[in-house]
Formats: sequence, structure tokens, C-alpha cells
Amino acid sequence: MLRRYLLKIACSYLFLVLFTMNYTDATLSIPLGEHPLALAWDALGIPVEEVRIEGWKKVDEHFHYLEKMERLAETYRRRLGLRTELPLLKGEEEGFSFVSLDGILPRKKMRVILTFQSVKHISNKGETHCGFIGYVDPLSDLNSQMRFFKKGLNWDEEMNPLLLIFKGEWAGRLNEEEATALMEQAFARVKAVCVSAEPAGASGRWGGRSKYIREKTLRNGTAVNLEFIYKYDELNEVTNITLGLPAVQ
Repeated sequence: MLRRYLLKIACSYLFLVLFTMNYTDATLSIPLGEHPLALAWDALGIPVEEVRIEGWKKVDEHFHYLEKMERLAETYRRRLGLRTELPLLKGEEEGFSFVSLDGILPRKKMRVILTFQSVKHISNKGETHCGFIGYVDPLSDLNSQMRFFKKGLNWDEEMNPLLLIFKGEWAGRLNEEEATALMEQAFARVKAVCVSAEPAGASGRWGGRSKYIREKTLRNGTAVNLEFIYKYDELNEVTNITLGLPAVQ
């Protein structure tokens, strides 16, 4: 009886292992827990200099004066748990007001810049927007960080997908062929199909689509969810490389 019970457990465990292997390798081709953009960047073999999450969204369709904008900023600050040590940047003029916070999320050890802008239209109506930039540790759980901002900022992912940006430098100047080869390495890692190309000597941009990336946006009428950009910095003699999802602004 005991032998039969142990055999049943062993068979169940083997099935689970095989199922997980198939799910991870054959179905996703992306290791569980890994973010597709992090894997695409790893394929470049370039040290990452900066990783950030950013986005803009419409808060409402009203114009707010500075006093109300300050209250709005405080509501979002508390919701995120943002600790600020510097005073607010704020301003107001006819038909325009803004508030900007620069602080740290202690639990996540992340710097966040949070900005609110309100504009009055000629029709006396208006609109208020919220924008943010979160500087992320490259080794952190990017999926978790994205979920944190979506929940904390009540983000509408369909209307305004968050941008995830990786940046680094290539010593010297990349030519078009070298840049194209790097792009292909990054796109191939997440099985992205190149759908747009704008190489132009010392700079260029490619857009792709990968089935492993849910977010998407339109670039010149074409749906993309991954972009690769390179630009030569003559002053510092380096080529800046940027990889972003679903696009790079």
C-alpha cells in the first residue's frame, strides 16, 4: 500500500516537472519570472546603464488651480508611499498649473519623479495629466515593478501602456551593419519580427512585434511592441543604445 502511494506521488511529481519544462521552454520560450525586455537586452552583451518605467495618463477633463493640484499630488504620493526630501516644484500662470515631486520609494529603493499638469482650453474646459518616471534596479523583478505602478497609479493599460526603457553605451561609433546585427540579436531573443526600419548612418530606429510582449502601440500607423534605437554621441565618442517596450519616446 505504501509502495503504491509513493509511486503515485513520484508519477505526479514527474508529470509536474515535464509540464513545467514544456510550459517554459516550448510554449513561452521565456524563463518563468524573467521579463522579455531584460532577456532581449542581455542578448546585446552590453552593460545596462539605466532602466526606467515611465508613462503619462489623463487624470480628468477639468482644469485645476494650483491649490487643488497640490492636494492631488499629495494623494498620489501617499498612495505610492513616496518619501520626498526636496520641496515641491510648482507653478501657475493663466490657464496652466503644475506640480512635480521627486522622491524615493524606501521599500523598493527606487527613485520616482511624479508630475501633474493642468491646462485650460479656449472653450473654458480643460484637462489634467499625470506623468511619472521610475528608475529601476536592472536586477529587480520588472514584472512586479510594472504591476506596482499600474495598481498604485490606477493605470489604464489599454489607453496608455507603460514604457519600459533600457539604456547603455557602445564604445565608439556603430555603423549601420553593426547596429543592424545588434538589433537582430535582441529581436531574435524574444522572437520579434521587424516591422519598421529607419537606419540613417550614425543613428537609426527599428520597430518589432513579439508575441511574448502584451503591450503595443502605433508607430507611423504600424503596431509595434518593441523598439531598438542607436545614436552616436560624437562628443563622448560612444553610441547610445536604447531598447524599449512597447516603444521609445
